[in-house]
Amino acid sequence: MAVDPFSIDPFGKPACEKELAAVGKDEYLDKLYQPAAEFITRAASPHVYLMPGRRGAGKTALAQYLSVAPPSNPKGSIYVDQDALTVRHLRRIGAGCDARPAEMLPRISNVWRVLLWSIAMGAIPDPPAELRIELASLCRPRVGSWEIFQPRTGALRIPLPDQESDDQAWFDWCESLLKDPHFEKARELAARRMMQSPITLIVDTSEQYDTRSDDVMYALAGLIEAGSHIEEALAERGFYIKLFFAEEIFPKLEVAYVSNTSKHVRNPVKIRWRPKELLRLAAWRLLSFKSEYGYSPVYDKQSIDWTRPSSIYERFWSEHFGEKVLSRSGNTERTFSYILRHTQLRPRQMIVLCNRIAQASIDQCEDDVQGLKNFSGDSIRFGVQEAEIALAKEIINSYRTIFPKASLMINCLTGGTPFMQGNELHIAFNRARAFIPEDPDFDHRQFIDMLVQLGVIGRIRRQDNEARIVEADFQHNMDHELRINERDQCIVHPMFCSFLNRSFGPGGYIVYPFPEHPDYSRGEGLI
Repeated sequence: MAVDPFSIDPFGKPACEKELAAVGKDEYLDKLYQPAAEFITRAASPHVYLMPGRRGAGKTALAQYLSVAPPSNPKGSIYVDQDALTVRHLRRIGAGCDARPAEMLPRISNVWRVLLWSIAMGAIPDPPAELRIELASLCRPRVGSWEIFQPRTGALRIPLPDQESDDQAWFDWCESLLKDPHFEKARELAARRMMQSPITLIVDTSEQYDTRSDDVMYALAGLIEAGSHIEEALAERGFYIKLFFAEEIFPKLEVAYVSNTSKHVRNPVKIRWRPKELLRLAAWRLLSFKSEYGYSPVYDKQSIDWTRPSSIYERFWSEHFGEKVLSRSGNTERTFSYILRHTQLRPRQMIVLCNRIAQASIDQCEDDVQGLKNFSGDSIRFGVQEAEIALAKEIINSYRTIFPKASLMINCLTGGTPFMQGNELHIAFNRARAFIPEDPDFDHRQFIDMLVQLGVIGRIRRQDNEARIVEADFQHNMDHELRINERDQCIVHPMFCSFLNRSFGPGGYIVYPFPEHPDYSRGEGLI
């Protein structure tokens, strides 16, 4: 064997940040990011400003793409990453809103408008002298006990107050700034320049916010409302705003914190991948890797019609993965559906699974050339089994601020088959209750809701005992909340079966955790 299988990632790194650090933005977008998913086209619209996505759905990758994709002006794109919006910042912005949200939420939105406008004006290339004069006229050395802003290459920088007593004065100042003639003139001058050179402001919020913190949640709700205001007023004038939120927390923001959902949450584009898009992603990445490192694929990129999933499947997937695989339960099924049903349809999960399969294949072959050419059934089964436990842990980790004891409570489901009756979840809750004695208000309904949100359990939609196929609904594929009661027939997601030591045994069922859509019927129409 010529290479250590764990020293390479033939399908790319599992996180955009790692790939950007390894190859740089231009090479990443050219070689590894294949922007052909339906939601990507919609997200590029000037009037789309909200993009919720779960961990591993590709939020950061999409943000990087939108910074250079039309109608953006790459020179005028600003990317505000997760580190810029710390919990400390958000708590200061949202302070006091829980006591009087109707009064405070508009004020929080005003703070965000000041911040977003300040960042955008500072990003304008070669700002006109008149704009610089208006910004300079706003400078004040100190206000109270904290620095309000200072000029920095023509930009405004607005630190947060350092003392609790300063909060209300700070809100007052932000509101007065929005009405200040100099600030109004600066915004108008900036908007004129944006008509010629658009500005795209991309804000990527964190995945780890505590949904029990009203200060944080109201601060995020205020960001949504400010984004809505800017999009409505300025999308046609060249100021494009893109706000990325973790879909794990977005439903609660939408329902419980945003003041007017129909007014401020307009046309959110949820980052959800279809099977044919994941197929294209996997093919594009492996063939890019082979081309770069001198491997000779049977079919190169130029011989594939990337607009036709059937061409990708025939010239890439069948050549590398084969048509069929014998599952660990002894069922023969298509390799694509077998791998896909052990994911929650997210690109990171697909990349992790395919990399692990490739690593297992290299490990089993005499040389890496043969190992990367054909993946055997053994390498597919072994790769999936090893990767799915890591993926299950990542899902649980992504909810650690929402459900801090999830990893302990989920262990109460260990053992048995993947089938579960709704009332069995009540019994499991009684065992899980011992892990949260400090939270007496946590009841069985919240326990079931936790399992549903994580995608551990779903509700059986259709069961064919003759074909040994089960189709089930899971929350991560749905736009509305999945409600489960004690009479429902439930099932554990295939990704969590190894983690929870649940198995059908020989001759068991094939579980398809896909949406109810013709493309997913019995796993036959996945491409």
